[in-house]
Amino acid sequence: EPGTAAAEDAPRWSPDGTRLAFVRTAGGVATVVVGDVATRAVRTITPDGAADAAAAWSPDGAALVVLRRRGGVGEVTFVRAADGAVLGAVRSTTAYVRWLAP
Repeated sequence: EPGTAAAEDAPRWSPDGTRLAFVRTAGGVATVVVGDVATRAVRTITPDGAADAAAAWSPDGAALVVLRRRGGVGEVTFVRAADGAVLGAVRSTTAYVRWLAP
């Protein structure tokens, strides 16, 4: 929304260095956004209203794993990087994903 401040956190470069995924929080809603470095195009890939906390790229850069909270329960969602299509999800109160490890 124009005039609405947004915070951007947890940046992660794609394996090939051409895209940057990050969490954008605006209006109390946190979503994962992917930006293309060359074109500067930015698109939200998780627009469904769950509270997104972090994202990480798959080793081949084709997908992202997103740590989120929906209805008070943790969720790990796998989304296709090109269009945000959900590839799978696991609900858990103790979700951990190796891709997100430092």
